[in-house]
Amino acid sequence: MPFDLGAYYERFDEACGERGFESSTAAYQKLESDFHMLQDEKQLLSVSDVERLEPFWQFFGKPGDDVMRKIEVERISLGLMPQEREVVRLLWNVFHNISHVSLILRFTCPEKFGIYSAPIPAYLLLVRGSSEVEEYCRYLKELREWRNHFKMEEVARTEMALWAFYELTKGENPSDDAKRRKKDFQEDVWIQGRRASQALRPFFDRTTHRELQLAEILTEQHPKLAALIAVVQFELLLKSYADKQGVGYGKAKGWLYVLVRDLAYKKFINSDQEFEMKEIWDIRREVVHAYDTCEVDAKEAREMICTICRLFTDLGELDPECYTMAACGPERGHSEC
Repeated sequence: MPFDLGAYYERFDEACGERGFESSTAAYQKLESDFHMLQDEKQLLSVSDVERLEPFWQFFGKPGDDVMRKIEVERISLGLMPQEREVVRLLWNVFHNISHVSLILRFTCPEKFGIYSAPIPAYLLLVRGSSEVEEYCRYLKELREWRNHFKMEEVARTEMALWAFYELTKGENPSDDAKRRKKDFQEDVWIQGRRASQALRPFFDRTTHRELQLAEILTEQHPKLAALIAVVQFELLLKSYADKQGVGYGKAKGWLYVLVRDLAYKKFINSDQEFEMKEIWDIRREVVHAYDTCEVDAKEAREMICTICRLFTDLGELDPECYTMAACGPERGHSEC
């Protein structure tokens, strides 16, 4: 059945009981009322405000005395609520603990913020960041996506529902009901799409990996997909090289094979390069036209990527850095490269 995140917000108190956490939706609402005044720019964050969060110390630790002293002298106002990242960094510079930061912000402005409880970004949302501040901001961005999709009222309620789901379904020996709930989560296409996008985001950062490097990353887990990415890049690189040499090509069936032949005939590639390109062409036909039945293993995919990198580095189409970092780099033990 469809996954209903909102239903888990209604079960938040039940999840607190499962965890042995002496809190409830009503207790959270009381804290929201207490912290709401901090939205007034004239109100300053105080030690007594932080002490109201004592029930959470069992999970996140108690702020040290040095933090409490800093709160007294820093005169922190959240009322103006500057840009999200700025206010997160402002508090992080005081607490140096992103969970403590998230508690302050969540109860001050539940519409925009949620508690950073590690299992949610780590196991459910799969959010990562290069620093605590960056990860929390990415976490909030993802919570907003879930809030919008599941039509939740607030980011905070979205986080509460996710926490309740996690607590009610975790464990090595889950009940049949918990198994069913996890199955609903795992079979929800939108959820798994969001999780996949988060998990793959670092690998598809165009400032970090080039396409052939992405293909290599995929060789072990999905060699056919890796080969497909590689042959698409092969076509693009070959067209680029042909354009620079003034060698034309059409769109008729077999155009790539003819282009390789013409490049060899006009001495723009040597016989060895022609032979290797035609071998890649054979793999391309299999991967593109018989993807479901083709049999390309990780070794074949990696060797093809190696060949493409070497060929087009020699032809000046690839930065040598790509070649040395990809599948055929010397660190892989390919002495011929």
